[in-house]
Amino acid sequence: SNSYYESYEDPRTYDATSTKGSLSNSDGEWNGWGTTNLAKFHKTFGDHDVNAIIGWEYGAGYSRSLGASGGFFPQGQRSLSNTVMTGVSGSDYYSRTWALLSQAQYSYLGKYIVTASLRYDESYKFGPLNRGGFFPGASAAWIISKEKFMSGNKAFSFLKLRAGYGKTGNDNIPAFSYQDTFSLSGEYNGAKTAILERMANLRLGWEEAYMASFGVDATIKNNVNVTLDLYHTINSRILLEAPKSPSTGFFAMMDNVGKVRNMGVELAVDGAIIKKRDFVWSGGINLGFNQNRVLELPDHQDMILTKSGVSQMLREGMDVYTWYMPKWAGVNPENGLPQWEKIEEDGSVTLVNNYTQATQQIVGTASPIFSGGLNTSISWRGFTLSAQGSFVVGNKIYNQVREQMDADGAYTGLNQMSINNGLGWVRWDKDDESTWYVATHPALKAGRSDGVQKTSSRYLEDGSFFRLRNVTLSYNLPQSLISKIKMSSAKVYVSADNVATITGFSAMDPEIRLDSDTWHHAGMYSHNYPVPLSVVLGIDIQF
Repeated sequence: SNSYYESYEDPRTYDATSTKGSLSNSDGEWNGWGTTNLAKFHKTFGDHDVNAIIGWEYGAGYSRSLGASGGFFPQGQRSLSNTVMTGVSGSDYYSRTWALLSQAQYSYLGKYIVTASLRYDESYKFGPLNRGGFFPGASAAWIISKEKFMSGNKAFSFLKLRAGYGKTGNDNIPAFSYQDTFSLSGEYNGAKTAILERMANLRLGWEEAYMASFGVDATIKNNVNVTLDLYHTINSRILLEAPKSPSTGFFAMMDNVGKVRNMGVELAVDGAIIKKRDFVWSGGINLGFNQNRVLELPDHQDMILTKSGVSQMLREGMDVYTWYMPKWAGVNPENGLPQWEKIEEDGSVTLVNNYTQATQQIVGTASPIFSGGLNTSISWRGFTLSAQGSFVVGNKIYNQVREQMDADGAYTGLNQMSINNGLGWVRWDKDDESTWYVATHPALKAGRSDGVQKTSSRYLEDGSFFRLRNVTLSYNLPQSLISKIKMSSAKVYVSADNVATITGFSAMDPEIRLDSDTWHHAGMYSHNYPVPLSVVLGIDIQF
């Protein structure tokens, strides 16, 4: 696969004032191949059934990239050859992984089922001392509805209990994190110099997750399907940039440290609500409740993780995605100035009008309280109307875009959001007393320097939403008509995706992934591209 990226700032724009324009180009290429070889066994004898799989996987790849950037170029000359070069970068490396896998399953009378598995994986991302990892697992199931004592039962047409326990691994870190890394960007006496940028950790190995689960699958009176899952996961040897003593020459090193717990409940219910000869209405709902907690950190010390100027805190006993920043205290009704909280030495809280005096503190989490989905379908005489939606409740999203676009005059050269957006935002106005005690935004002041636009819980918003993901209307043509032209079925339909979203979030899309990357925390919004509304008209014909 190939990739190309370009970043361009016109010399006439506000952001390019100091650089007289900026241009960056990067080009990347990745080639890889993989193979999976399996041997399968299956044998049935009497009431017993046995099947097994053993296999081997291997994958290798090659990646290279080249990038360059420059500035100070004439208007309209959008080419690196016309810039004053400011940097050149590149990479070139090979990757390799392989695994051995096995699984065996035994079933007796089709109602008692036991499964066991074992994997051994090696990854090029880890040091030679811990490159491999063993990942076993086992599960069992009991189909109770097949028992004789359930034969007279009228409530459950199907009932199954299942449980499992296993171990998995994670190697989602940058390549070569276990090695000393040098930068050759410097020069001395006309020659390139090597500067140590990262300290080696030859003990670096797999992050491990120990997962236990229990579930119930049931069908009630051949109509309502219910699935209930309980799970408990301990992530240990977590891959983190662990703090190091400054005497080492580094502030952090990638290491296997810490322990996190995830546990929760998932419930799904679906079935027919009304079922007549020509009319059927069915629906379903699924809910998920998850709680994560940090159980262990290096030396039991808090860790502050900062990306793009925004911080989250890791603290034992707290949520993994805990926001850590100055707490916004609204607008001073007397003078229209912004306010933040300052925590004094005795624990008391005072309000300050200058950002530099505010105290960083815990102000919420990016984890939702619960999430889920809804679906429904109505069928009548060949017509079917169906809809699907999803929702998230209780998470906090940091809307970083507002630092520039909702800055109350701090940036005079940037476009600003309208506060007349239906969210109840009000600007403090000294000539309008009705705004003094309800203002959400301080008085405008061009070129202000009180820090109103800096990172704080002011830009931390409720990320709850409901999204109508799809609505489809279809019509199945009558068999009496399509059989004459040798068709087995024919259906015409119109389908719409991303139909509507209900939310109090001020940006374009509240659906934020709960994971992080190099520049963004989980739950952080920064110029995310919105999901478009799309409508499809089609016909499905089968002969």
